[in-house]
Amino acid sequence: MNKPESGNSSQSGVTPYESFAFIYMSILGSGIFFLPRTAAEVAGPDGFWVILVSGFIATIFVYCLSKLCQRFPRRTCISFIPEILGPSRNPQFGRILSFPFFILLGFYLLFLIATNIRIFAEILKIEALKRTPIEATIFILIFSIAFAAKTKPYILLKMNEFLVPFTLIPIVILLFAAFQNGEILNMLPMFQMNLNFFGNAIFIFIYVFVGYEIMLIMAGYYQNTDKSLKSHLWVMPFITMIFGITFLTSLSVFGPYEIVKIMSPTLELAKETRSPMLILERLEAGVLIIFLINIFTTVANFYHVLVRMITEIYRFPEKANTTITWILFPIVYALAVYLKNIQELERWIDWLSITHFIVIGFAILCLVIAVIRKKKGSPAHELDHPGKKVQESEDVS
Repeated sequence: MNKPESGNSSQSGVTPYESFAFIYMSILGSGIFFLPRTAAEVAGPDGFWVILVSGFIATIFVYCLSKLCQRFPRRTCISFIPEILGPSRNPQFGRILSFPFFILLGFYLLFLIATNIRIFAEILKIEALKRTPIEATIFILIFSIAFAAKTKPYILLKMNEFLVPFTLIPIVILLFAAFQNGEILNMLPMFQMNLNFFGNAIFIFIYVFVGYEIMLIMAGYYQNTDKSLKSHLWVMPFITMIFGITFLTSLSVFGPYEIVKIMSPTLELAKETRSPMLILERLEAGVLIIFLINIFTTVANFYHVLVRMITEIYRFPEKANTTITWILFPIVYALAVYLKNIQELERWIDWLSITHFIVIGFAILCLVIAVIRKKKGSPAHELDHPGKKVQESEDVS
């Protein structure tokens, strides 16, 4: 096969905009379906401030993770965390110390994939495939996602890059719905929460921002880690703005008491929208399609990162990615089918929220240790760079 063109990510590395698109699409995911209801449940009309503060805290986390990756350019966390934790004379000890974290991160990604797929399937069952057994829907979803996840990195990155503008279409529709049916009184009263309750609400709600931690793996493919730090910091305000608009528009139409009774206020809001002169009907169908593509891309990103993480931990050759993808298939399917109802799904989300804080906390601890020990790795040798390995595999194929 001919070598990829110089513009491909596999050859020149992930560009700052591609890193922006990848992190952005990974965060957006399924959370936007339930975000208005979740925010209203934990904070009522003050959910908007919870979103802003949660977004600010998530931005701090992103900054810390980006600075950690910046200290070890063109290397993944699988490579640099053992170096941070272990003594220079005994690198094997660092690998032993870091292995429990890698196991936790792997299970975290695995359960994150299964949870998002189950949410994906539940939404499809409610809105479109009412008579189709959910097991069949989950099987088809995982099968198609696995095909996307096992593709070459630059193909998945280009897909993320292409889809970013389309994610803004539902936001325009939601704003139009609020203009048609919204009332300012539904958004009042604000500033009713005490500080203790506000802190608990942030702890619950910050799970909506999960997804950015995959930069710990993808940073190894970055073309310029310094420039990618800026793109990471742009992602969080952008996502926070989208989440804030989604909540305010839903709140203005349904009010704080009605919104908590609706499973997906975002879709219900799209159903309330009527285009001028009925030029377009059933706008919610278009919104549903775009949101489902968002979830599909999010899960494909997680799946792809998990496969590459396993490959690097056990030092498998690049061609083993396909095998690992299909080995994970029945595991993901079993986890997604195991969930019996919404209550179990919410318990899993609570567990994932706690695990999310553990993963981020450990990564920040590694940053502190790296600063104290003055650990600052040089860029990986060209032959050891993950992106280089991908390119060599493509050339051989």
